[in-house]
Amino acid sequence: PKRLYPALKSWPVPSRSAEVLLFRKEGSQVVFLNDLRHRPASALRLRIAVDTPGLLAGQILLAPSRVDAPLQGVDYRGIPVVGVARAITGTDWYLIAKMDLDEIDANAREEATWIILAGVLSIFLAFIGMHLMRKQQQLAVSEATRQSQTDRLNAMKLLSSIADSSEDAIFAKDLAGRYLLFNRAAERVTGKTAEEVLGKDDFFLFPR
Repeated sequence: PKRLYPALKSWPVPSRSAEVLLFRKEGSQVVFLNDLRHRPASALRLRIAVDTPGLLAGQILLAPSRVDAPLQGVDYRGIPVVGVARAITGTDWYLIAKMDLDEIDANAREEATWIILAGVLSIFLAFIGMHLMRKQQQLAVSEATRQSQTDRLNAMKLLSSIADSSEDAIFAKDLAGRYLLFNRAAERVTGKTAEEVLGKDDFFLFPR
């Protein structure tokens, strides 16, 4: 959020009303996930009924096929706006770049067109940023898991080396009773190799 929210608040051209909204549907309500330009401290707090007449976010949630197309309606303030929405792949989140209708009407048509295009570009940039953040999180989890497995394997190798140097039968089991460690002395006592025993329980070694 510390990186994403400021990026959503930024806009590529000067505008008094333009902003990007990040939202999703929870039950019968639209939940806004980022702090909004015209309503500070609203992230995860502002909730509006999905079926609010004309609500831009509600139009998308009720008819997801309308993404990527210009839409006209009202925003969370009830102000008439024009916007373009984009679904965030792999999530139930949506982004809308929108601008007040009266600001668009006040500008020349060509300028308004460029502003809307710039808004669409900002959606793509925000989408790419979120995608990269998710990839970074996945890589971090994967690296932590790999390191944990490596540490555990190294510890098992060290324990196995110590156990094999002993003349006593030494073994270790998991909570289900399956053998995790079986040293050479245990192999001599049972007549079974570690390769045969590891992953098995006592019923593999002894009659019931």
